[in-house]
Amino acid sequence: MNRLTPWHNDPVADPQSESIYLRDEQSGAVWTPTSLPIRETDAYRARHGQGYTVFEHNSHAIGQELTVFVPIEEDARAIR
Repeated sequence: MNRLTPWHNDPVADPQSESIYLRDEQSGAVWTPTSLPIRETDAYRARHGQGYTVFEHNSHAIGQELTVFVPIEEDARAIR
């Protein structure tokens, strides 16, 4: 189906296809800057724009920001 990443048309379950984990080496605590697959009680924020999404989360005394985007090619012919 020529998909770049897995996508499931299920707005209720919407399983994660890729994840980024953060780990505190001293305590061994593991968490994610996104609300899934590990959800904490602290608030999460997602902002969407044209071709990008920014995820923000504060936990474990660390402010986290993850930006996911589609790169823009200057020359459309260079995209293969």
